[in-house]
Amino acid sequence: MSESGEEEKLQREIEELRGELGETVEALVHKVDVPARAAEFKDETLERAAELKDEALERAADVKDEALERGAELKDDAVERVADVKDRMLGRAADLKDQVMRRGRTALSRTPKKRWALVAGSGLAVIVVTVLVRRGGSR
Repeated sequence: MSESGEEEKLQREIEELRGELGETVEALVHKVDVPARAAEFKDETLERAAELKDEALERAADVKDEALERGAELKDDAVERVADVKDRMLGRAADLKDQVMRRGRTALSRTPKKRWALVAGSGLAVIVVTVLVRRGGSR
């Protein structure tokens, strides 16, 4: 090889080394530049915090919608059950009223006619005694 060929080869190697050395120095400067790295970390952290906030708001809206839907379902179930209980209570009240009326009629129909005659006679006797006492007291 000629000297000019070797010189060119050395020049290329020197250029490559300079390039590599420049990159290494840049990397070292970056590592040593704490304020810049802190600013990058801060920016990344703020960006991630914004993403998490958006995700949390989205999830909260989903949970709210699910809760409202479930609440409406529970309300409808409760209204339906109350209506069923009310209907059963009204039906039972009507049955009880009918039973009371039947028992009352049965009890009245079982009362002997003699008893009614005695009651009527006793009432008449009280009236007669009252009239006699009043007439006797006025003499």
